Amino acid sequence: MELAQQFGISVATVKRHKKALGLGSNCERNNRGTLGERLVAEYLTQHGVEVVTTRHSAAVDLWADKLRVEVKVMTPRKGGAAQVRLPALRGSNYNQYQYGKDYERDADILALAVLSGEALSHLYLLPSAYWKPTITVHPDSSFCPFRPFLNWLGWLPTQSQAV
Repeated sequence: MELAQQFGISVATVKRHKKALGLGSNCERNNRGTLGERLVAEYLTQHGVEVVTTRHSAAVDLWADKLRVEVKVMTPRKGGAAQVRLPALRGSNYNQYQYGKDYERDADILALAVLSGEALSHLYLLPSAYWKPTITVHPDSSFCPFRPFLNWLGWLPTQSQAV
């Protein structure tokens, strides 16, 4: 945004030039999201799932065996719990505008990737019907209500149980 203002051009023009030059994003949140998408794709591929990545502006992050997957990155807090907010109304990167996001309609699977540094430590694969505005997981607790979805591949036509 600073470059756009400094040179009197649009943010979209700056983004196009950065992409053409092979420059990454300066936004930590975007970089962690991209890392999470890559780690989830690698995990699924290692388990025999055919994965197709999408462009940055697509409605979902990945296609996995023809199912739409929305990836969300989580970092554990003190005590081990990790939380993600999935609001129905989202803001653009620089909060220039807001738009609606219907996770239940737009995705089949919510992939909640818990990262430790730059590594995938836990992966919850929830059917999108389990969407809530805020989801909290407790990876080290057998009482976590989302524990049945930890590394769960039962949503695949070729799988019937967790791995």
